[in-house]
Amino acid sequence: MILYILFIQRKERYVGEYGIEAVEVMDEYSYADNPDYLNDKLKEYRDQKDIDEAKIISVTINEQEIQKILYPTKIIKGTIEKQGE
Repeated sequence: MILYILFIQRKERYVGEYGIEAVEVMDEYSYADNPDYLNDKLKEYRDQKDIDEAKIISVTINEQEIQKILYPTKIIKGTIEKQGE
């Protein structure tokens, strides 16, 4: 899965005053359906006077690892057979 993350760096008065911020995120499907949303947000942040830099960075993540976190308990699948009557 690909995530598109909009990162910003605020203008600093001294090095290390602000950390990098992840302010918006879209998965690959949402981004494919509406890339203008994230690109418009990028423009909004770049137009702000207190923002030094803003960029959209794509990150590939392992979807199976996320599923393990979301569903840590194994699900047992099968059928229940009727016992003798």
